[in-house]
Parts: sequence; structure tokens; C-alpha cells
Amino acid sequence: KEIRSKYKNTLLVDSGDFLQGTPLVGFYGTHEINIVNPIIMAMNIMNYTALGIGNHEYDYGLENLQKAKKDAKFPFLSANTYHYKTKKLVFEPYTIKEINGIKVGIIGFTTPGTAIWDRNIVEKNYDFGDIIEAGKKYIPELRKKCDVLIAIPHSGYETEKGNEGYDAKSTGIAEENVGKNLAENFPQIDALFLGHTHTEIKEKFNNGVIITQADKFANKLAIVTMDLDKKDGKWVVNKKQAELFDVKDTESDKEITENIKKYHDQIVKYVNTAIGKSDEEWKSDKARFEDTPLMDLINKVQKETAKTDLSTASLFSDTSFIPKGNVSIANIAGLYIYENSLYAIKITGKQLKNYLEQSAKFFDSVDGGVIKTNKKIPGFNYDMVSGVDYKIDLTQPIGNRIKDLKFKGKNVSDGMLFTMALNSYRQSGGGGYDMIKNCEVIYNKQESIRDLLINYVQQNKNLIKNDIFVKNWELILK
Repeated sequence: KEIRSKYKNTLLVDSGDFLQGTPLVGFYGTHEINIVNPIIMAMNIMNYTALGIGNHEYDYGLENLQKAKKDAKFPFLSANTYHYKTKKLVFEPYTIKEINGIKVGIIGFTTPGTAIWDRNIVEKNYDFGDIIEAGKKYIPELRKKCDVLIAIPHSGYETEKGNEGYDAKSTGIAEENVGKNLAENFPQIDALFLGHTHTEIKEKFNNGVIITQADKFANKLAIVTMDLDKKDGKWVVNKKQAELFDVKDTESDKEITENIKKYHDQIVKYVNTAIGKSDEEWKSDKARFEDTPLMDLINKVQKETAKTDLSTASLFSDTSFIPKGNVSIANIAGLYIYENSLYAIKITGKQLKNYLEQSAKFFDSVDGGVIKTNKKIPGFNYDMVSGVDYKIDLTQPIGNRIKDLKFKGKNVSDGMLFTMALNSYRQSGGGGYDMIKNCEVIYNKQESIRDLLINYVQQNKNLIKNDIFVKNWELILK
């Protein structure tokens, strides 16, 4: 509202991953699917112009996504999402909005990695094609119909080494992050609003295209302003700039909060429900640097559910914790924030060693006893494995850090076979773990790991550290 009062001719777009991420949207995407999701309610009130579909829109299934599309008063766009084994689009590729006599074309794309990360949902239903190839078909077509062309791909600028969601070459799935390629291939794009990689881009120009990305979790709003002149009967953009607006000091809008209050209050009551107790607090602030009961809890639940030799998990947030006293659904939801399901695979000793070496890339170096991490590798791509004992020697180069790898007291050899529980993202090879993407899957009941953790606490009632914690790994610093 502030920005619209300042700029009369304003459009509002979203580049995806809006239909997942909080208990509010999750509850109404799974338990109460028959009503309009409160997120859609809010976005309708905000008068969105268009939305580009992200990979997380699929987390609660196709029915949930299609219902959200039906309930939204704005179009869902994806120019590279097709019905299985066809080139028939599932969604509209673009939309055109006329504002003050100027026709603005908006085209959306979805990262092809959706085919991997949500395979159990989209397989044999939808295909996700190459964004650049789809752009070649639809961008010139759209350009002829509009005065200004905006692209809202759920894709990052480019994939940084060490932060690959998957390997495009070996999987045969098209590139994940193609913002740079879009700009270089299509100078007719006036502005590119990126999403997906959770990194902030205030303003970048490439091939005349202005590019921006507004951080993650709605922390900021990306604003592109354009000045246009009419020359020879055509509108021409003569100036454009981008800025990022920090929303933290902006008051909540009363119209939105009043409309979704009853749904919000219901979820607050739900997540604050006590499901168990703990005699002491369990913290996560050091969990990536030393073995902790909190990570063992996740691995214990995964391993016992899938009945495997090993389990692997990563810490999603180093501010998550289990409090002393009552443990609520919110505490467990804070520990496991993603919509991952449980898988189990068969893995060799060699693959396990390579897996752990990949995980150890998270650590950059040790300087005077201070551990430096690799800023290009997010914490959720550093895994801790239970069921084996090992050391990570940070004095050694990347690829040669895993030492004393043992299973039940015996050295792990390349040919040994194990079963390992893990989440759906990692099972797909996500995060650079290509060595396991073709491993045989022996367990997949499409169970939410978060729900399994909640059920475990509900059934066991009292969480006791000594019943769960088994120290099996450590860092070597010198």
C-alpha cells in the first residue's frame, strides 16, 4: 500500500515457493484442503498481478496446487511445465496486464529440479522442460504483444559450485538456475525477478536486462521502477532501477490480519499443543560442530522407522531447540521445517565414504582453532550420519578428510553394503550428493519426517537425552 501510494502504476508479482513454509499454509494444504488457503486469501487481498510457480508449490500434492490456482484471483504461470510426455502446458505461460495504456507482459518459469525433488508427486503427471528452450518459444511471441516484458522464473542467477541442487548432465534434467542465461539469451526482457536460491540480489544488469532477487522468507520486497517515453508510437523504457525494501519495520495490514485471524489463531493453538516433556533443554547452536542429542533424535526416528543400519540428517536451523518442560508441535516443526519425506536406500562403503567427504566440504579451514565454513554451502547441505563412527580431519584437504570410518567396530571397506535412511531431497542427489542418486530405494511410504518426529514424541512422552544420544563423530582441528 505504501509503494502503491507512491507509484500509481504498480504491479505485484511473486517468483514462487509461496504455498509451503509455515504451519499455517501447511495445515490448510493438508488437513483443511476444502477451504481457501489463508495464504491465497491474503494474496487476493494484496491484489497480486501474477505468480510464477516454484518447486515447493508441489509439496502438498497436485490437488492442493490446482485448488490454490482455482481460488486465486490472479494467474499461475509456468511456460515450461507440461502434462506427462506431451508439450501441452499445465499452466498459462504468460499474462498481459494493461496499466495506464501500457501493456505489461509477464512470463513465468519453474525450476526443472522439481522433477527430482518432488518426484513422488509429479512423476508420470507433469514434466519440467528446459527454461531457455521454453523462453525461445514464448518470449518472442509475448514481446510482440506487449510494451514491457517482465520474467518471474523460479530460478536463481546461476548455480554456484558446491551448492548444486543436482547435476544437470548426469540426471538429464535441465539446468536449475538460469537467470544469467535468460538475460544473455533474451535482451528483450526488461526486468527479471528471480526466486529460488535464497540469496539477495539488489540490482544487476546483464545484456540490458535488470535483475533482482528479494532474499528469502518475505524479508524484503524487490522493487523495479521504470520510466517510459513514447517514441514513434511505441513505448520505450529509457530508465530503470532496482532496490530492496526491508519489510521488518512495516506494520501488519489490518485487512489481511482481520480476514485470516481465525485461521491464524487455530494454527497457533494447534502448534502450541504439548505433546511431550523434556527434563532439560536441547540446543542446536553447536550441532554442526559437535555431535548432539538433537540430531540423534532425527536420525533415531528415521532409522527406527525405516529399519536401517544408518541414518543421515542435516540441521535446518541453528536456533531450533527442545525446551525444558513441555515440548510442543511448534518445537518439532521448528526443528524440521521442510516438507521432506522419509526414504531408505542401499549404499556401499565406498559411496558412504564419498557421501561423508561431500558433507565435509561444508568446512573451509581452521585458523587458530577457529573453524571457518564454506559460505557457498548452506547448512542444510551438511549431513551427520548415525550408525557408523567417523572423524572429520579438518587439517586435511577436501576429499581426504574422513578418518577412522567404522561400523560396529570394524573398518568400513569399499565393498561393504548398508541400508541408510534419509530424506527425499537428499535421496534425489540434492545438494551435490550425486553418488547416491541411483542407489536402490528400499523404503518410501511418503511419510513426512516432521510428522514422524511429532508421533515419536507423542508416543514416548518423556524425552531423555541419554536414551537417544550416541556419540559417533567428531571434528579433528589439529
